[in-house]
Order: sequence, then structure tokens, then C-alpha cells
Amino acid sequence: MKYKLRLLRPVNNTGRFGEKSTQWVEAGTVSAQLDKRTGRRTSQNAEISSDYTVEYTIRRYRTSEIAEGWRVQQVGLPAVYTVVSIIPNLELGMATLVCDRFND
Repeated sequence: MKYKLRLLRPVNNTGRFGEKSTQWVEAGTVSAQLDKRTGRRTSQNAEISSDYTVEYTIRRYRTSEIAEGWRVQQVGLPAVYTVVSIIPNLELGMATLVCDRFND
């Protein structure tokens, strides 16, 4: 496993006036292998933007520490990705994280 991923889990908060917010708290790091990286151009409402997807493989026993909807960030890179799905590979004892790039 060549790369390190920071795991970011959501923590929902309610303020004094009832407003809701989500903070992203680091939940540790995992070793990962980058399997696939794709990018494409999309057009929404006459606005062209880029859409990126990556797939990381991690060891299966570490998937208990992460869930769909969490975010990951490869250590040393600025891009943050949202985990869309977790695909188990029971034969190899691994799991693939399918992630879409998060845009602020």
C-alpha cells in the first residue's frame, strides 16, 4: 500500500439558536492503493465544470472505521473526496472505496 489517506468523519452540531452545522473531524489514517482515477467535463445550467472520481483499495479490516458519506484526503494533496460506496473483496481481504471529489 503506497499512499496514506486521512479519514474525515462528520459530526453534526446544533448551535445556540438551533442552526445545524457539520464539522469534519479526523478519524485516523489508513494505507491505501490508488486503483483508478477518472475525470470528465460536465455541463449543468450552461456552466462547465470538472468531475473527478478515484478508487482506493484498503485492507478489509479497516472498513469498520469508515462509512459511506465520510470524506478522505490523500496525505500531501489538497483534494478532498467523498466516499460514495465501499465495495468489499472478500477473496483478497480488501475493500475498494469509490470516491467523488468534493467541491466547496
